[in-house]
Amino acid sequence: MHQPQGRLAFLIGSTVCLMAHVGSTAAQVNTGLDATPSNIVACNGRAGFRTSEINQAMSDLNGDTDSGDQVFHVVNLSTNVITNVNIDASGPLACGGDLFAFGVSEANQGVGGTDLNLDGDKTDTVLHVYDAAGPTLTNVGLSVTAVAASGTLVAFAVSEASEGPLGTDLNLDGDMIDVVLHTWNPIGPVTTNVQRDASGDIKVVGTNVAFTVSEAAQGAAILNADGDSLDMILHLYEEGIATLTNTTRQAQPGIRFEGNVVAFLVSEEAQNLSLNPDPDKSDLVLNLYCLNPTPCVAAGLINVALAAPNPFGIDPFFNLSGDLVAISVPEKSQNAAILNGDTDRTDRVAHIYQISTGTVINTMRAVQRTPRIAGNFVAIGVPERRQNKIDLNGDGDLSDIVVQIYDVGTSTLTNTARAVGIACKNVDTPTVGDCFAMRGDMLIMQTDERRQAKTVLNGDGDARDMVVEFWRLSTGVLTNTGIATEKTAGIALGTTIAAFRGGEKKQNVDLNGDFDRRDQVMTVFDSNTLITTVLPAQAESLFLVEGNTVVFRTFEGPEATDLNTDSDLDDRILQYQGF
Repeated sequence: MHQPQGRLAFLIGSTVCLMAHVGSTAAQVNTGLDATPSNIVACNGRAGFRTSEINQAMSDLNGDTDSGDQVFHVVNLSTNVITNVNIDASGPLACGGDLFAFGVSEANQGVGGTDLNLDGDKTDTVLHVYDAAGPTLTNVGLSVTAVAASGTLVAFAVSEASEGPLGTDLNLDGDMIDVVLHTWNPIGPVTTNVQRDASGDIKVVGTNVAFTVSEAAQGAAILNADGDSLDMILHLYEEGIATLTNTTRQAQPGIRFEGNVVAFLVSEEAQNLSLNPDPDKSDLVLNLYCLNPTPCVAAGLINVALAAPNPFGIDPFFNLSGDLVAISVPEKSQNAAILNGDTDRTDRVAHIYQISTGTVINTMRAVQRTPRIAGNFVAIGVPERRQNKIDLNGDGDLSDIVVQIYDVGTSTLTNTARAVGIACKNVDTPTVGDCFAMRGDMLIMQTDERRQAKTVLNGDGDARDMVVEFWRLSTGVLTNTGIATEKTAGIALGTTIAAFRGGEKKQNVDLNGDFDRRDQVMTVFDSNTLITTVLPAQAESLFLVEGNTVVFRTFEGPEATDLNTDSDLDDRILQYQGF
């Protein structure tokens, strides 16, 4: 039976310091705290999570004499100090910099509940912000249904019905049934009512907020001049200059916001306008909104005029990173043009828009789903059948998805000749995507042995697995980690590490020492040392990497180990390890 990592814990007020057993590698730290309620967030070297009092030995962790709450904790991943914030956090959760913003259930906080927004009832979920650098905890005093945060601003949606005994009209449209955007600035602190519906996406960068406004919820207003009030319209709020901008463009779910640039898809039908070269109004077309002329060619709205497929789940088929936007363009939606040089018009073809120059680059390569971006590199999962029926990995068939890399700096295309899995899915999101990921100098691929000329890549004697491989973008050198993974395993990338779950069944090895081969075990590949480390711990599907520290939850049952010493094996315990 696998034994838990040794640890010494002692109390400092509401803070616990952990000293983990140190072996030949970096220490794996068991926090000894349940983290069953999703989700985990991590910012600026800390992780924030909720602990179920029921699952933590029926403990009263927020001092309200019951054990039915989800209490917020923050762990410093470098010092191993854990802080119990002593408050329920069962509402929405986000972080940015030192700020952790979360919703507190009034019913769950205090003996008999607490009226946290002073509206005369105890039925709301009210926004609180924990500044870990202080440390300070602030009750913002307003209900919250959704939240996003940067290190300098928290943006959140407030339910009108939850404010006041009869509700409050916060966006001045004559009713009290909407959710309305507010911001909280830690300097002051200052809370601002933006007076606009916020029932769609909310994204924060610095002190700027990109969000989508429902015309119907905003007093049936017509915000994009199309004659109806049925659309979701992209708005920008700039906290520093207290400026609200209506872009007058409909925006599909899944907007991207980075730096001064918002990238989004516009439904031509909803906008009642043809935005790409064909004459119909049936496409989803890529637009940008630039808050400043830099880094764009101009400030304001930019129509890139490239169509995208109708998204599956929440995947919008485009990515924004740095100076680049990469998008899958359907030929049939782009004036039925032949975009990749074959003889049909049925493909999706990867295009790149360079923000600083306003240049559109056609890679001339068919793409399965969403291209990935890292610096000047764009990785494309190319379906051989769609790419003029070319065998791209040399295995004698045309049934593979092969990763190719376009370098915008040199205008060159590199074929990795590696076939990846057709569709990978993290069970915590509805998105099905390509079986590879990119960050920094790393391209991490889940290479499919069956599609890679039935090559055994993990040494288990069969060719039925997906094995994680690393391609260094700067040199084009391939490294095989030798570990098989599942399609639902997920990949999380740090500064120089990649974390994924090794599949015991696929690997045909007991990886965590519990005498079975049924688990998915936390595995980390270090791109500097080219060393693959299998941690002796089962990992649940919700995990992340902060810097070069992997943070994950271990289910006690598969480990057959009581990791939080509450005499049962029913919990999911937060663990982490730095590299």
